[in-house]
Amino acid sequence: MLLTQAKPLLSNCNGLLQHLNDELMMLTPIDGTKFDSMIWKFNYNTEVRTLDFSLFDSPYVKFIETIELVFDEYKYQITSVELAKIIFLSTASSSSSGAYVLGFNQLTRIFAFFTERKIICLESNENYQAMFQYLLTMDVRSSGVKQRFSSFSYAAAFSISIDKIRNALDLYGIEGILSPIPEFHLKKALSSAVEVVTGLTLTDYKAGGSFNFLGLAIGRHYIDCCSEYFEQNYPLAKTLHLCLQELPELIQKVFEHQMGSRLKVERHLITHIGAELTGRNILTAPFLISSGRQKGQFVITKERCKLIQRVTHDYFKKKYQLVHEETILLSEQGLALLSKKLELPNRFDSFEFLRTMLLTDLINTPLPRGPEALLKQYCATLKGKRQITLIQFLKACTETKRQLLAKIPKNKQNLEQLLHQANILQSNGGHGIRELLGNVEASGCTLMLSLTGWRASEYDFPLSAITIKNNEDILDSTYNPFRFMLNWVVPKTNGKTKLDREITLSAYLLAFQLNYFNGESNVAPCLYSLGKITPDVHLSSNMFPYRVIRMWAHFVHYYTPFKELKRLDYLKQIDVLSEGERLEFTRLTQTYPDNAYTADFRHTMQKVTNELPILQVSGLFARNKNSKPAHNLFGFVKGTLNIDEIDIWQKKMDPFLKQKLNELTINSPSDLPKDLVRACTTSVLKNCAYPTPHAFRHIWAEAVLRRYSGDVGWFIRSHFKHLDERFFMRYLRLKNFKDIHDIAKRAVISSIVKMHMLTLRDEQRAYAGKFDVLMRRLGKATKVLSLEQLAEVADQFTATEVIDITANAWNNCIVRGTTEKQAKCAIDSEPQAQNADPSLCLGCINSNVDDGHVIGIMLHVENHVNILKDPKLPEFFKMKSKSTVSEAKKQFLQLKRNSASNKYDNHIQYLDDALVIGG
Repeated sequence: MLLTQAKPLLSNCNGLLQHLNDELMMLTPIDGTKFDSMIWKFNYNTEVRTLDFSLFDSPYVKFIETIELVFDEYKYQITSVELAKIIFLSTASSSSSGAYVLGFNQLTRIFAFFTERKIICLESNENYQAMFQYLLTMDVRSSGVKQRFSSFSYAAAFSISIDKIRNALDLYGIEGILSPIPEFHLKKALSSAVEVVTGLTLTDYKAGGSFNFLGLAIGRHYIDCCSEYFEQNYPLAKTLHLCLQELPELIQKVFEHQMGSRLKVERHLITHIGAELTGRNILTAPFLISSGRQKGQFVITKERCKLIQRVTHDYFKKKYQLVHEETILLSEQGLALLSKKLELPNRFDSFEFLRTMLLTDLINTPLPRGPEALLKQYCATLKGKRQITLIQFLKACTETKRQLLAKIPKNKQNLEQLLHQANILQSNGGHGIRELLGNVEASGCTLMLSLTGWRASEYDFPLSAITIKNNEDILDSTYNPFRFMLNWVVPKTNGKTKLDREITLSAYLLAFQLNYFNGESNVAPCLYSLGKITPDVHLSSNMFPYRVIRMWAHFVHYYTPFKELKRLDYLKQIDVLSEGERLEFTRLTQTYPDNAYTADFRHTMQKVTNELPILQVSGLFARNKNSKPAHNLFGFVKGTLNIDEIDIWQKKMDPFLKQKLNELTINSPSDLPKDLVRACTTSVLKNCAYPTPHAFRHIWAEAVLRRYSGDVGWFIRSHFKHLDERFFMRYLRLKNFKDIHDIAKRAVISSIVKMHMLTLRDEQRAYAGKFDVLMRRLGKATKVLSLEQLAEVADQFTATEVIDITANAWNNCIVRGTTEKQAKCAIDSEPQAQNADPSLCLGCINSNVDDGHVIGIMLHVENHVNILKDPKLPEFFKMKSKSTVSEAKKQFLQLKRNSASNKYDNHIQYLDDALVIGG
């Protein structure tokens, strides 16, 4: 080892080495453990805790070769491993060997952070905040650095205070590493880091709050599930809502007209109406028919039940058709069919224009521009300047509606089919209807979170707080002719002061639908119903956490791709398939081929399925006090839970917390301290994926980066891809969003690297660009790994190699430390992402292209194609266009070769023709 001395130190001792061994002995290690041992062992209760310091010699942790130490006026050169040991000895407490692992792990994360940032000294407040965020979110293992699904508890993340580490460095005269900053700035950096990562205040986080990293990888599927549920069930839910609101009074008036007197029976009618709407026949359910008469009581006879039944079904049919007509064209199926009838390109920007046109008919508010003006501007962008008149547009809308509305219920059998699709069971109490209404509202709220990425406290606005303005941006106004400005409070940063913030057309349409769903109020929150709750400025922060998680169990059990993949697995087990099963098997194998994407998706399905019982037993979905965390924890302590639930608590809870519970006298759930309940629940939920409002801030940031490419789900792609970069930059200029965006970059880069390497096993992989060349070389040098191991390798590569990522419509620019100066947009060796252009990017060493970039490439090289085809332009004027079109053609050739697909042939031929004409 490098730790040497010039002459003996500390009289009668062996100098510094003897001193450090003495310090180690004070921690009472297992016999044979010495300072120069790589493995240190300690007893902890009945277990042995092992610390392997060779980890500090790993390339992703070793941020220095040697550093100078001063002890007893002598100077020594120590290694990274010895530095870690010295800091550990100086900060560890002999009172609890259980905390040794926490301190050791914290040091590995600090060293890994320094290594990733390529620094040897932490100086600015921003660097401290970045380090704290790293400590909260990363794991360092022998296999590499990996981002966690859940944040550490405060005690685990910051087992050793920064002051203790700095004091240890000062004690041994080790200069640099942690520059001193005022205590106020240190606390501010920590508070900001905690808020960015968890959405909690530092006080709440210390009290036991935690956060799970539901990123885009899993979140996109949950969002698509909520979108599917909302789109499919909104018309039914709204109709049922209207029926329960309006039918009692309507039927009562019919009875009053028959009897010639006023009645008070609305409350009694709800039971009958609710039963009929949930598929029961009130004529064959005897307990619903009052056959006797008490003094002054209105008797609902069988004949009156017939009237209730007839009026209810007629009213439902009428209202369902009206609600369906208002919303059906906004569905994915409706937009696709309308686009086809109008012969528009089947692209998301076309869908966005159609949404804008439909908005003009949907709302009563005067808009800055009418439908004819919108059509005229849009048609000017179409190939051949093709004109679409307003009459043609309205005719296409009518035909599309007629085609789609043919499937709406015409009789009771159709109604029962709708109820079955919505999983509404027969119930005379209307519980099934209330479940459906709550689920639709929760799905809508979740979609709003995914579209905006705001804090949970920022969603209690009424629809009247949104104004629609003309979009004056010439480049952006063709597909987005209006701007939607929300004037409302942002409690976290601006208190009660209202600010203007822009939302998208999709967000406005969603708010409009939810407002209509909840009663069309101009003053109450438009996104959710208040019920009996009195509104206050922070209402949505209490309402949204439960709404965003409400659909999770439905997602795990009923998400269509999950069901299809399970069905495919089932069909694979059958030896002889029927004709129908063979057709189904063929369709499913085409949808879910045996490739990397299906393997990754299957892993996601298995993860959320395996973790659902853990979430349920923790009380995360609690709707009443008997299923809340404290009651479940009490059931574990007393052994009253079922065997499986007890097993989950037993296996998942930290031994230290179980010991704490054993030390308490607990006779009821109220005897459990709240902070202990939070700590136990957090321990059980460790590394489980589940949605929280704050998680959607991270999902939103990742979606911004992946909106052009990769598997991000239909909902995100269709609502994000067409938006101009400037829209997102208005968000990202905010300090808090910038920090979240930085965290999201790591997750996105790691995901891209993982999928590159995972698809190397496939015969078909739609990637191109020079970054893909690097990935193929890296893949060949990597042995076959499991999905978990592959994720760790990807995280390690991201941490040690990649500097930044920029999402463009034509590629992803992934800048590495070794290629930063070679970027084609670089000025003075610094990449200039703001100058990104296909002419620079497509042939750049940092370029990563996948199938999602095809349309972007074609759109952005079209002008170069036109230049090449123009015979009047001089040759020198065409040189840049030749180069750009040639590079675009190379990308398509590489995509064709890697994917073994002919779908790129038309693009290749189109570009080739332009190059031939251009000379």
